[in-house]
Amino acid sequence: MKRLIIILLSTFLFLGNASAEETCKFEKVGGKYNHIDNIKYSSDGEDFTFRGSEGKEVFVIKNGKEIFKGYGRINNFWYSKDGKHSAFVIYKSGIQTTISDGEKVGKNYRTVGDFQYSPDNKSSAFKVKTKDGKSFIVKDGKEIGKEFDEIGGFEYSPDGKSFTFIGIKEGKNFNNKYFIIKDGKEIGKEYDKVLEVEYSPDGKSVAFIAEKDGKEFLVKDGKVIGNKYDSIYSFKYSPNGKSIAFWGKENGEEFIVKDGKETKYDYIYSFEYSPDSKSLILLVKGDKAFIVKDEKVIGNKYDDIYISKHSSDGKSFAFVAEENGKRFLVKDEKEIGKEFDYIYDFEYSPDGKSFAFLAEENGKKFLVKDGKVIGDKYDYAYNIKYSPDGKSFAFLAKKDGKKFLVKDEKVVGDKYDDVYNFKYSLDSQSFVFIAKKDGKVFVVKDDKKIGKEYDNVSRLEYSSDGQSFAFIAEKDGKVFVVKATCLNNQKTIKEKINNKVKSDLSLKSKKILMKQLMISKIKLKKSNSKYLSNLNKINKVISKLKKEKLETLYLRIQKVKSKNLGKYEDIVNYLQAKVGLEIYKREAKQ
Repeated sequence: MKRLIIILLSTFLFLGNASAEETCKFEKVGGKYNHIDNIKYSSDGEDFTFRGSEGKEVFVIKNGKEIFKGYGRINNFWYSKDGKHSAFVIYKSGIQTTISDGEKVGKNYRTVGDFQYSPDNKSSAFKVKTKDGKSFIVKDGKEIGKEFDEIGGFEYSPDGKSFTFIGIKEGKNFNNKYFIIKDGKEIGKEYDKVLEVEYSPDGKSVAFIAEKDGKEFLVKDGKVIGNKYDSIYSFKYSPNGKSIAFWGKENGEEFIVKDGKETKYDYIYSFEYSPDSKSLILLVKGDKAFIVKDEKVIGNKYDDIYISKHSSDGKSFAFVAEENGKRFLVKDEKEIGKEFDYIYDFEYSPDGKSFAFLAEENGKKFLVKDGKVIGDKYDYAYNIKYSPDGKSFAFLAKKDGKKFLVKDEKVVGDKYDDVYNFKYSLDSQSFVFIAKKDGKVFVVKDDKKIGKEYDNVSRLEYSSDGQSFAFIAEKDGKVFVVKATCLNNQKTIKEKINNKVKSDLSLKSKKILMKQLMISKIKLKKSNSKYLSNLNKINKVISKLKKEKLETLYLRIQKVKSKNLGKYEDIVNYLQAKVGLEIYKREAKQ
């Protein structure tokens, strides 16, 4: 019994003695190479992959192990959306071979291109060309569909259940014929040209620009939308996939066509849907520049308009306007703040409640947040970023020949000869950047220099859980990858554990846990379990544990329960119920 308790407790008891200071463990991942690139974490932060080369030999390294080793030249490198799978094409002696997760996919071909993993990470496909010049698609290792002289525009649907490409048959005097192939079958007709094949965001529709007899038109799900034009420049689906619009030109006049309805404008510059799909926004530039929203001019007309952006929730829209040589921000049809010589790096916070930009006046740069000038003035400022949770913002700046990071209006850490590759962790708990000082390059995390000094550092990447980051380092002519695993401060760890426990207990009421406790105790008595006599000891240990240790123990039990417990099932169920009820008891006292 004592051994079982130790197994369940030991993993987490260290938290009670953990230092509040953050520590990072650095390790070299893989070997030393002449060249390294394409560092990639999986979306869950568990896997970590990159590629390297040494002379004519190439390597792919995953979690510190070489999963591929061979000779040739790696032409391309791709990752699945979740980062769990990687693929590349290796070129050797005039042939190209596709390698996915260290294994050869399909045959050898003259050329391989446009490798894609499906958005659901369950499938992969790429286009190939054979020695006799024929092209086709290889999907999940199998050659499928018809052969064509060329293939273009290959794309999976957003849900990964469908795929489409353009098939081209060459004719005399460049009179080629174009076909749309969806899931191996032709859709629509034969065309003189096809451009811009795209699925709707919901994956239910596919559209493309086609040309026939000198006229261009939009085809959606096999049907022509609107009229035919001399030219169609581009088309866009709304984010919800329910609307489609395109920009066309006929006899020198320009039109926006939304869901088949045509509206004429002079000198269209760009158009976009709002993130909530409710509005279509146009930037029109002629003698004056102005914004059109749902066919109505909003705000004033200006000499020019530059940056335009929606907040992520679609509720706010802003742009930079110029009048009489001065620039200013227009937000939700109102001119915000004062005028400046220049405005750049405009950003909304992720929640859309705040905005900031960098401005210049009389050669000095500074930050403007929510319409107010804040902080110092700098010789140069760039790369403004909000943290993912929107609670913090930072940018890089230069003054008196030194560069540094400004975060929440304060200079962070030291000043350096150079600063670059600044990134927040995805959980917003920390940030890192690369700094150079006195000829040495190193990493700064939060406000402290950490790790060793190198001749060069690049390609810094964070894991999704914020617990580790990696970068390419160079020293003494050799290149290698360094991975840093950092323990966040105690408060952050406790919060994460507390949230996980709350999430699980929200599905288990006190009544359910009490029933589980009673049933498991009865079963232990019936089986005359050797653990029965130790229940009082277990209860005493549990009652003395601090709340955070109870929570970590609860999560440990959850992990144990996912396995085949056999004769241990009843005692583990008892432990889970007892710990869960004790957590409920502590919560009630707070």
